[in-house]
Amino acid sequence: MSRPHPRYLQSIRHALRILKLFAPDRALWGVTQAASALRLSKSTTSRVLATLAAEEFVQKDQSTGRYRLGVRAYEAGLAYLSGLNLREAAMPILEEVAFALRETVYLGILGDRAAIYIDKILSPLALRVDSYIGLAIPLHATALGKVLLAWQPEEYINSFIASGPRPFTRRTITGAATLRRELRTVRQRGYAVDLEEYEDGLHCIAFPIRDHRGAVAGAYSVSGPAVRLTRQTMHAHLPRLKNAALEISARLGFRARTRSGTPHRETVQPGDLETRRIE
Repeated sequence: MSRPHPRYLQSIRHALRILKLFAPDRALWGVTQAASALRLSKSTTSRVLATLAAEEFVQKDQSTGRYRLGVRAYEAGLAYLSGLNLREAAMPILEEVAFALRETVYLGILGDRAAIYIDKILSPLALRVDSYIGLAIPLHATALGKVLLAWQPEEYINSFIASGPRPFTRRTITGAATLRRELRTVRQRGYAVDLEEYEDGLHCIAFPIRDHRGAVAGAYSVSGPAVRLTRQTMHAHLPRLKNAALEISARLGFRARTRSGTPHRETVQPGDLETRRIE
């Protein structure tokens, strides 16, 4: 066994080594088995497994006393696969979007009650938006977050609203009725906007990206200064932006169809990007 780096946290290292034991051909592990495989004491192994179980990364079978991977490990694996495939499908197309609009473009997925940036393309202009990859942003106050929230199950949306979304600017939508209307509008239009709801002086527009099942696997957004990324600018680019989302979705296996069965073509509807009344 290799010696740990002096800066490693030993308890976390033990937990990760235990998680790495689980494999398709060894899905169940007892405390004694795991301790022997990793040359750890049974007491240490038992404490680590109990902690992992409390956080739902493993699950204990009460009849056998052995452990299997839990729901959190499953979700982490899905997030990894989703993010990896999403990047591969999205980034070549998003580079074209970024080149056309000369604004910052983000790619994101749903995290734990937040949207998570998994990639970005920075605007070449001096006055630009820049946030780091891995940043968690609010679901209710950002365009990318609203897209990811809008297509969640009703129970998830109800729980999120009940948690009391906090304001970030005077334009942040926090009222339950207004937020529900906003999410319905997002679903109807097929995109979301953030008009200085997260940061003063910042505008953003975002679109869902669907997988082969039609589920929203992620979203992408275009963000820029409100003086430059205006309602008029966003409206002018809507066809390009919507079709970019469809093209990325197609790369993930999604096939949009109209009721007649013919391929779906995005159009800009009257009233897109109208001014909203905020509670």
